[in-house]
Amino acid sequence: MRARPLLELSEERAAQELRRALAAAQDRHRDRIHQRRLLAAGAVEFVAGWVLIAFGFHVRGRDLGRTVFLTGIMVAYLGPVWTWLLAHWHGREGP
Repeated sequence: MRARPLLELSEERAAQELRRALAAAQDRHRDRIHQRRLLAAGAVEFVAGWVLIAFGFHVRGRDLGRTVFLTGIMVAYLGPVWTWLLAHWHGREGP
């Protein structure tokens, strides 16, 4: 006695499913690259903010030093957050 398959697919349907699987793999790859770019951008902003914070201690002038210091805090802590929020709010527009 020979067992029959539960589902028989035509060649056209099998090719369509293969195309869908390839498209899903490409989307997953694109999402990984997008996430890596966001992570790199956030890391660069964080480091740049800490550089500004450190530079704020070495600037002459009380107001300018305080301004550079506070700008560094905003860049270091709010920069990565806004990068992530805007990237997800716009829904991957662009590259």
